[in-house]
Amino acid sequence: MSDSRPQHNPHGELGQALDKLPDEEAGIFRNLADVFRRPETVNVFATAAVFVAILFAATEVVDKSKTVGEWVRDFLAAGFVRDGKTLTNEIHPWIAIFFVALTGLQFVLLCSAIANFLVARSLRKERDLFSREKRRLDLESAEIKADRDRATGAVTQLEATRSSLLDQIDGVSKKLEETAADRERAAGSLEQLKAEQSRLQAAFAARETQLRQVVNTTIKSTSKIRNRLFPAMIGAGKIYEEAHVTYHIWKNFDADVRKRYIVRAGAEPLHFCQLGMDCSEDAGAAEMFTDINFRLTNKTAGFDVDYLPTRNEPHSKSACVFFLPRIEPGEAREIEISYQWKGLLVNLYRNGQEEFSDRLKSAGMVKLYCQEVYLEPGTGGTIKCEETGLRLPGMELEEAESYRGWPGWKYSARDISADLLESEIELTCRWQKS
Repeated sequence: MSDSRPQHNPHGELGQALDKLPDEEAGIFRNLADVFRRPETVNVFATAAVFVAILFAATEVVDKSKTVGEWVRDFLAAGFVRDGKTLTNEIHPWIAIFFVALTGLQFVLLCSAIANFLVARSLRKERDLFSREKRRLDLESAEIKADRDRATGAVTQLEATRSSLLDQIDGVSKKLEETAADRERAAGSLEQLKAEQSRLQAAFAARETQLRQVVNTTIKSTSKIRNRLFPAMIGAGKIYEEAHVTYHIWKNFDADVRKRYIVRAGAEPLHFCQLGMDCSEDAGAAEMFTDINFRLTNKTAGFDVDYLPTRNEPHSKSACVFFLPRIEPGEAREIEISYQWKGLLVNLYRNGQEEFSDRLKSAGMVKLYCQEVYLEPGTGGTIKCEETGLRLPGMELEEAESYRGWPGWKYSARDISADLLESEIELTCRWQKS
């Protein structure tokens, strides 16, 4: 809401006149007016005016009277009679002396006023400087107060945070105490578990020893039963019509082995056949048949087959394969065994070569013998195979590729007579670094 009352100008008519001037000129005149209104300025001008007035009056006195020397002499002779007359003057000497003294006093007062003016101006400058310093200090004080308020807020926040952290520390401490108690209980339980584990390990070791004894006893019993239950064959025994052996060698030189046989009975029924698996001492040890994932499969529909271990050494195993039912004279069955042996062909990498040997005890001609060796890509080398043992009729040795897409070699021969099978069939495989 605006105020409609006329505003009072502290400078009166002069102020109204200054209001009409430009701002810069009006400011100069206002500053001069402020200077002339100051008490020390008024004192100086008033004293100077009085001094000038006295000087003017003193001049008039001098003009109308004698010289100062005469005033003095007349003053000293005032009241004396010369030639019977009293000396009188138009202006008495004391009046001149009074005016002179008054003039001197006014001069002193003028000097004093000028000194007071200079002192007052100095004091005013100091006051202005003090005022500016006070304003600066007030601003700094306000800033310091604001900083103090912010610091107080920050301290309050820090106190709250510290309280929260202390609460959290208390909570964590309690949890740590609970955890320590749980750890102690767990340590006690662990000791009990270790004791129980030791007991179970001892019991397991004892049980494993017993099981090994049972297995070895069973293997010996199997061999004994086989040898005594089934008398030696009279006349032609089993005939391997076909034998097909495949090796898939992994990059770490473990091997998957698959052996497929077509077995025919001779002049007498065939109850079983013996199949063996051997490896070097450098290969991984296999304690049980399950360690090599041994599998026996019957490939002839309507019949079955099963086996019993007859040798169970870490690097040598054999099984007695029973035909269920037996193979009658003139009949044939197809069977397949497979196993996976870790490090079976590690010497192929270490020594650069490995020999694959096989011996077939067949009572008749073998129509087909085939052996295949394949190497997984990524070993940093390649393999090459060559026949180094018995020279088989119709032998063929050629590079091939397995159903897995691995490169390798295929060795085959046909119509192998029984007398040639008295010697081992050998194939040497060499690995060369690329």
